[in-house]
Amino acid sequence: MFLRDQEAAANTKLGTTAPIFVPRGAGPAPVEPGDYFWIKIHSAQAAFRGSIFDHVKQLLVTSKVNLNHPVLGNEDLRAIQRSRDVKKNSAEKLGLSSNLISLVPATMTHVSLSIDFILDKENNLAKLGALVNDDTFIAAVSLAPGAVAVAKTIGGLAQKVVQTFIPAEEQQPILQFAGDFNLGRDAGESALCDGYYVILGTRDEENPLPTAAPKLEIRATDLFANGEEVTQLSYIILDVTRVPARTRKLSAGAAWESKLREAESVAQETADDPLADDEQKRNAWAKCKSVLQDAKTLLLADPNYAPAEADGIYKLVYKWCADTITAKPAAPVAKGLAFGVDRQAERSLFGEDLDADLEKTSAEYAKLAAEAERVLAANALI
Repeated sequence: MFLRDQEAAANTKLGTTAPIFVPRGAGPAPVEPGDYFWIKIHSAQAAFRGSIFDHVKQLLVTSKVNLNHPVLGNEDLRAIQRSRDVKKNSAEKLGLSSNLISLVPATMTHVSLSIDFILDKENNLAKLGALVNDDTFIAAVSLAPGAVAVAKTIGGLAQKVVQTFIPAEEQQPILQFAGDFNLGRDAGESALCDGYYVILGTRDEENPLPTAAPKLEIRATDLFANGEEVTQLSYIILDVTRVPARTRKLSAGAAWESKLREAESVAQETADDPLADDEQKRNAWAKCKSVLQDAKTLLLADPNYAPAEADGIYKLVYKWCADTITAKPAAPVAKGLAFGVDRQAERSLFGEDLDADLEKTSAEYAKLAAEAERVLAANALI
């Protein structure tokens, strides 16, 4: 559900709009459970127009994020994005391009965001302007253990700075948005989708909000409405990017990744040994299984990875190790392992059907990972 501020509800010409979705491609692609996404600020503008700026010298842009996820304790994490001197009767690009949410799996029901363009009437934050604009009070929200601690620390500091220097009763917002983006195709208009979300704001009666939703375009970092550049209103553009997988390349040195590499190394060394007999291969496979089981336990517990991808990564490596260690006889009944291994016992231990499920799942995951890598590479994440 998207919320307007109170003044906007009373006067539809002033205040803040609900987010206006601008598709990236042919149409909206909702973020669904099992996907991954990140949200960043694409660009922002402050329009210093109207009598409200007559006695104000400073603008502060703040944000709050709540992933509604157990790892973060369902906590709002605040950041101070920018501080700018007010330049009356002008519109200024704020130079914002920071991540609000780093790449996370869509394992929550919804994401809550708040964006505020606050006027500092007493110019209390003037001396902290350099610290603010050096990104001192910004930390992208993530589920990685180290990043969680940093975001909570910085969020706490940002909250104290705002409360101390600009008490709530002294705040004058020119753009103020708070709302939830729901995950899943069934969420309707509030569904989080791959693309852009534009939020417009104004306090100037001579430059009111549009009464009808305009046709918006994003050209580089500039916003156009009905073919003309938006220069009379404040705005912020949020960029939501969806990917189907995180891939092993973004494991960030996780313990399970080390275990997978160990299993792969054992399999490869055995395959490269021309003198390895069946007994040596059997022992190598036994070691691989043990290491892979440890990796699976760690991988399924990693909050950075959706359960479906964790299963796909594991099965892909499991199959690769099995195929690498074992020969592949022509007989179709021996697709998986040689040495007379009890195939039913293998399925019982790992929960796999070595002929069907393993083949299908590993192939599907390999395809998803390749698609994700193209998107991640295009955004310089890998």
